[in-house]
Formats: sequence, structure tokens, C-alpha cells
Amino acid sequence: MLSKEFLSKLKSAKIFEAVSIYGASTWITIQVLATVTPYLNLPTYIVTGVIYCVIALFPFFLLERFIDTLEIKEGDSAKHRFYNRIIALDLAVWPKYVLIGSILAICLIFAANKERNLTPTVPDIILQDKLAVLYFENQTGYEEYDVIGPMVSHWLTEGFIQNGDVKIVSANSVQRVYQAGLGGVSSLTENISKLLGTKNVIDGSYFLQKDSIFLKANLINVETGDVLYAFGNFSGPKEEPITIIEDLREKVLGYWFNKENIKRYPAPRYDAYKKYIEAQSLWSEDNARVKSLLEESITLDPNFYEPLFLLIALQRNKRKWSYCDSLTNRLYNIKSELTNAQLDKLNFFRYELKGDYKSAYTYLKKEFDRDPEDLFMNTSLMVFANLKLNDPAECLAIAKEISIDSINLEDCKYCKTRLFNQTLAHHLLGNDAEFNRLLTLNSSVEPDSRIKQLQTIQLVKKENLDDLHNYINQTTSNDPRKYLDLYLVAIVDCLKQGNEAKAKQCLEVASKRLGQLDSNNNLSQELLGQYYDISREYDKSYPIYMSQEAKYPKDQFYLFRIACNKILSGNTKEGLALAKEVEMTKSDHDFGYTEYEMARVHALLGNTEKALDYLDQSIQNGRLFHHLHFGRDFYLRSLWNHPRFNTLLKTRAISPK
Repeated sequence: MLSKEFLSKLKSAKIFEAVSIYGASTWITIQVLATVTPYLNLPTYIVTGVIYCVIALFPFFLLERFIDTLEIKEGDSAKHRFYNRIIALDLAVWPKYVLIGSILAICLIFAANKERNLTPTVPDIILQDKLAVLYFENQTGYEEYDVIGPMVSHWLTEGFIQNGDVKIVSANSVQRVYQAGLGGVSSLTENISKLLGTKNVIDGSYFLQKDSIFLKANLINVETGDVLYAFGNFSGPKEEPITIIEDLREKVLGYWFNKENIKRYPAPRYDAYKKYIEAQSLWSEDNARVKSLLEESITLDPNFYEPLFLLIALQRNKRKWSYCDSLTNRLYNIKSELTNAQLDKLNFFRYELKGDYKSAYTYLKKEFDRDPEDLFMNTSLMVFANLKLNDPAECLAIAKEISIDSINLEDCKYCKTRLFNQTLAHHLLGNDAEFNRLLTLNSSVEPDSRIKQLQTIQLVKKENLDDLHNYINQTTSNDPRKYLDLYLVAIVDCLKQGNEAKAKQCLEVASKRLGQLDSNNNLSQELLGQYYDISREYDKSYPIYMSQEAKYPKDQFYLFRIACNKILSGNTKEGLALAKEVEMTKSDHDFGYTEYEMARVHALLGNTEKALDYLDQSIQNGRLFHHLHFGRDFYLRSLWNHPRFNTLLKTRAISPK
């Protein structure tokens, strides 16, 4: 415990007053430096070095202040007076400043080394753990700056993809986590690590101070919450926060890669970037607004290519094939300006638009290979393998990368898609035990429409059809199209079992209900027409198709139905002529539909080999779900027992592993 006499001596020497002045003056100096260094383009380690110097010099400051209080008395011995005079000379001027200069140099060198990230933990992070860039927290108090969080995630992630082999989670995957309401600091461990499969994240926040935005970022271990590395503070004008994000990106990439070898691409204009981020946030909610925002973004910054890729995806979903072709051609013409990842996306779209799913798959798989545990890319590849490549075994191999027990079926729509594709794959491969187990899991969540078809097939096998009628009523929610589709599945399966009585019962129930649900009576007529064809009552189906074609002239579906009906009614020459005429109207993006219809025509004519040739062409040109439809198509029933037909059912666009 300090004595009163010593405290009194310190007080009389004004030590406390000096410490206060030292603390206040150094605090002001540090604040001024932190504010002006970004505007003077000075390195941030200058501020860090000054802080180290202030701390290191504080003991010498106290010593000097205490020495100033020493008094040289007349009664002291000559030797004592000599030493007191030496001390009173403030340790001599030149050694003191040599010491101060040395400390300053050491502190600045230490800070500079930190700036260059000379740290032994980097190799472990690069080689072992996955990384995700989260949405930084908006602490400005203004919603208009919310867009900066997604921008940081996207631009930093793109930097990693462009530069090396870091196991980085895609920005789209991070975005989907937040859109699903699964992100946020309180749920990092549970949601980010589970859904994105990552242990390390780059996270941070940003705030507003006068006309500047300040951004800070940390590398965090999700499991422990430890800050592995602090990237520091970055600031810039609030009107152009993209410049701050660029500074952060340079610092972050410099932590992982040799700064001299970093690949740098021009940052997009801020106003264009904002439109792009907003379009992403509205995806699947307002397609018209999304299209408008993407087109605005492209106009504002023609050299920002990400909006073009998103626009292709949007128009592809809307079946605007010509528009998609024009966009892919535009990107192909400037392919030398694209990153490797963008080239992969471009080639994927180009081949998919041609119906060449085998080639398209090779480019989609490149993105998957960067991060096989990425839930969203993993699911996309499962769907592609299962439904476009007719390869259920490949689908299940992809699914194994993420255990079905680790996903949240209640809250994750992608997880439901995974579950459906795994269920379907086991059904196609004849794995009955696993199929039934997964079918039970599907019933615990809102099932996919195709899962409903599988459930319908299971219920048709029962002797009493009451469960079937109740199931279809409950799962279609009075949607007439879905109602029709499920009853067509039921009728076909009843007839395949040879049970016409069951089929007629289904027809009667469905026709009555469709009459109530469909005021235009189109779907009821479609149901009757297909039923009469399937049950060989062609004189009844013909007038139905003719009346529908009158409502929808030149419609390929009804024209092909009429052609088939003429053939089935004995008017072979006229039916074939009509089919050939319709075949000539094939569009550029037909995806095997016309070849499929021609296969039906020739199957009815008894031209087996020609029918099989057409079926083969339809698969090669992109006919979807052929393994689900061919074996249930009554127009093709003359082919069902042909060895080549069964081979086509199992045809895969990629080779099995």
C-alpha cells in the first residue's frame, strides 16, 4: 500500500497532472491520425505504430517527470551530488533520443509486419478449413446502407474465387441463408456452420461518421468465437462505399495470397452494384422488377457482367429462349474479359440452351467441385443429374456429400428438393426399402409435386381407392391443373394393372370435381381426351381434340393429338401427313418435344425402329424426365417390351462411376 508521504510527493511533483496531460494529448493525436491517414493514402500501420510507441514510452515519461523533482542539496557528499546531477540531466539528451528512436522503429517494424500478415496461422486456415464471408452489420442507422453487407460478401468472395484454392463458400449460398432468415450473429454456430459447412467466417460491421463510412472486419472461428485476425478499420466517402470495400478486399486477399500475384478486376460502379444486389434480394418474388433492375444495372455499368448472368437465369426460367441466346452471345463476344468462374457459367448456359446436358453438366460440376458441401450447389447438381441426365446413381453419389440427417427439412426449401430427388433416385434404381423410408419422410413436410405422383402410384396399388381420393383432394388444394395431373397418373396406373373398373372410377371422380374447379371446362376435356385415347375409344377423343384445337389454333399439343387420333381411327395417311407438317414447325428450343411426339406417331404406325430412333433423338436433344414418362405413355405401349426401348429408359447422359 502506498504511503501518504509518497502520494504527497507525487502530488507535489504534479505527476497526476502530467499523466492526465500525456493521456489526453496522445489520445487526440491518435484520433487525428486515424481520421486523416485514409485521406492521405497512408498505411494504417502508422497509427498502430504510434499506439505501440505511446504505450512503450509511458514508463520513460514517468521516470523523466520524477527525475525533475530531485533536488541537489548542499549537505550531500560530492559523489552523491555528482550522481544526482547526472540523473538530473534527464539521462543525457542523446541517449534518451536514441532510445526513443529505437523504440519507435521497433514498434513501426512490428506493426508493418502485422500489416504484411507474417503470421504462422495462415497455412492451416488455407489448407484445412472452409471460409465464408458473411453480411457485415449495418450500424449506420440508415436502411439505405443495408446494401453494403451483401456487397462485401459478394465482392470478397469473388476475389477468392478469382485468385486461388481457398475453400470459399459462394456468395449466393450466403445470400440464401440470410434470405431464409437463418443468418445473424446469434445463430452463427447453428446455422452458418451447418448449412454452409464452414468453420471460419469473415465478419464485421460499418458505421457512419459525418460524411464518411467506416468499416471494420475480423476473421472469426465460428466454433470458438475467437478472432483469428483483425483486418483493421477502413474508411471512405459515404457516396462511394465501393472504394472502401476495394481497400478491404485488397487487405483480405493479401492475407491469403502473395500481394504481387493477386488478380485484380475493376470494381463495379456503386449505383450499378446496388441495382444488382436489390435484384438478387427480390429473386422469385417479383420477376418483372428483377428484370428491370438487372437491365438498369447493365446500362449503368456495361463492364459489370454478373447482372447479365442473373438475367440469363431469369429468362431461362421464363422460357425466353431467344432472349437468353442474345445474352449468351453478348457474353461470348467478350469472353476474354471474363474470369474463369464466369466462363464456366457462360459455357453451362450455352450448352444447356442447346439441350446438350452432358456438356452443360461438366461446367456446372466445376462450381460444385470448389465446395461439394455447399448445400445449394450440391442440391442443384443432384437435380441436374437426376432429372436432366437420367442418372439417379450420380444423384445419390452427390447427395452423400451432405448427410440427410444434418439438414433442416422444416425450414429449408432446398432440403425438401434434396429429399425428393433422393426418394426418386431410389425409386428409379429399385431400392424399395430406402424409397419407402424416404417417402415417409416426405410426408412429414409439404411434398414436391412429383413426390405426390409417387405417393399416388403407391395408393393405386390398394384395393380401396378412398385413401387415393382423399390424398389427391388434400394435396392439390383445389388447384385444377395439379388435380388433373395426379388423376392422370392414377388412371394410367390402373390401366397398366389391367383394372379398367378402377380407371373408370377415377375418371368419374376426377371429371365431376374438375367440372367444379375449372369454369372453362378445358381441363375436364383434356382429361377425357387422354382417357379415351388410353382406353382406345378414339371416336370419343377426336371431337374433343378438334374443339380444343379450334380454341388454340396451331397448338402443337392438340395438332399431334389429332394426328395420333387419325392414325388410331384408321386414317393413317392423313394422320402421318399432319404429323410431318407439325414437325416442320419445330422451334429452335424444342428440347426434344417434337421428336418425342413423332416417336408416338411412328409407334402407333407400327414403325418400331423409326419410333425408337425418334425417342433416342428426343433424349439427345433434351427431352426431360424421359425415364419417368416413356414407360407410362400408352401411345408407346407397342414399344414397352422391346429390348432397345428398355435400354433407352436407362440411357444416361454421363457415364456411371
